[in-house]
Amino acid sequence: MATENKSELESILSGLSKQELLKIIIEIADEHSLIEKRLVAKYTPVKDEVESSKKLIKEYIKQYKRRGFIQRNEVYDALQGAYITLEKAEEKIAASDPLRAVQLSMVVLSNVVDILPFCDDSNGHAGDIIMGSLKIIHEAVAIHVEGMDEKQKEKLSLIITKEAMRTYYDDWSEWRIDLLRSCIPLCNTDKRRIKLDKLLEEMIKTVTSDAWSDKYVTQAIKLLQLQLIEQLDGKEEGLKFIYSNLQYSDFRERAILYLLEEKDFKGVLQLCEDGIRIDRQYKAIVDVWKKYQLEAYEGLGDIDKQKEIMLSFLYGNKYEYYSRLKQLSSANEWPGILEDIVKTFMEETYAPSAYVEILKEEKMSSHLIEYCSKNLHAIKDLYPYLIDEYFDEVNKLFIKYIELQSEPSGDRKNYRNICSLIKLYKKVCGTSHAQKLIEHLKDEYKRRPTFIDELNKIS
Repeated sequence: MATENKSELESILSGLSKQELLKIIIEIADEHSLIEKRLVAKYTPVKDEVESSKKLIKEYIKQYKRRGFIQRNEVYDALQGAYITLEKAEEKIAASDPLRAVQLSMVVLSNVVDILPFCDDSNGHAGDIIMGSLKIIHEAVAIHVEGMDEKQKEKLSLIITKEAMRTYYDDWSEWRIDLLRSCIPLCNTDKRRIKLDKLLEEMIKTVTSDAWSDKYVTQAIKLLQLQLIEQLDGKEEGLKFIYSNLQYSDFRERAILYLLEEKDFKGVLQLCEDGIRIDRQYKAIVDVWKKYQLEAYEGLGDIDKQKEIMLSFLYGNKYEYYSRLKQLSSANEWPGILEDIVKTFMEETYAPSAYVEILKEEKMSSHLIEYCSKNLHAIKDLYPYLIDEYFDEVNKLFIKYIELQSEPSGDRKNYRNICSLIKLYKKVCGTSHAQKLIEHLKDEYKRRPTFIDELNKIS
């Protein structure tokens, strides 16, 4: 039907004169400002399109800014000019016009970063626009750099660098670094390379704190320097730079990956041990070094050390290492190891999910019942592993849990949740047990009409 209507419309329009078509377009544009703005943005003469795009972006922002602020539910609408401009920038990449693609993206980037302090971007629309702008800039350079002459490269490098060093990126260093990353493919001359290198060194000098966030920024800048070295000086020089910056986790990881490729497992272990000591306050990073230790011990064939690391991961609630640990253990030693694992978990105040998974895997139902008695809510999920062997205990735990949930007074939604739990109990332990519990609750809470009403529905 839509196709027929379209064909009919095309047939009608094709029979109209240029003046009649112009009149129709102007009338529609007058009624719909968005259509007018899109038409102006799309068909503005090339020499004016950057300025017209800037004007379009600002008009939309101004339209939705109230008392100097853009509310969360209006941010998307306020950014329509930016969306239109980014579409045009993408078209420029396809049309082999990287300079104009970058210029249009810069217009979007600068205007959207500028409004961040004055809008509620909880929905992430402004952030998405910024990331989209950066992506287009990267693509425009990367795709077309080989076909550019030196004049074009120089101009692009200047535009990107100038934008990156604007003061409003002082609080958004990751975007500044992302912009400068786009300059690296353009640094095929000593002049541009030295200029970028000097700029990166100056940025590092401004980071004076030892805080983790500042260390992260320094590492990101140094990774740009590494990319520059590898591109222009080769991997060997890059490796030297990596080893001179091992205090940064990304550099240490790159060195480890290089040594693993070279099968220098002892070198890997040394780097990991040093990393564990340096990053001891950051558990996630320490776990990365331990994973590489494990890989090195596998390369060396040291089973005892592998088991030691897997155990530490398991006690850190990483169940995925359980089966690997079991495979590494002989049939004779495994029962003793399993006993130690279960004993260690049982001594913890709050046993992690890995403990439950082990009990399920090993069919240790007596321990599961004990776990459920301490964590009543778990009976909802663990009853399938217990019902055949411990029906009476499961029945009692369900009743205890449902009664506990029923004690506080609540609204209808809360009572419906309790009734859903009773339905599960009925399915697991049978109608007679469930009906008995329902009657008990109706008697116990006869002064709660809403609860009684919901109980009657499942009685």
